[in-house]
Amino acid sequence: MRVRTYGIGDTQQIVKLFYRTVPLEDAIAKYRAVEPHSTLVKMARGLGICLGD
Repeated sequence: MRVRTYGIGDTQQIVKLFYRTVPLEDAIAKYRAVEPHSTLVKMARGLGICLGD
């Protein structure tokens, strides 16, 4: 992922993210587990991201 920022005024910035796409087969080829009580999961939930539970 690439990130490009554009300055607006003294303190504000617009951030544009560029994602690289991958085939679905490659994305699900390897199982990747995340601990349900990990900091990463807590942070995602704090941002309002639903993890399907």
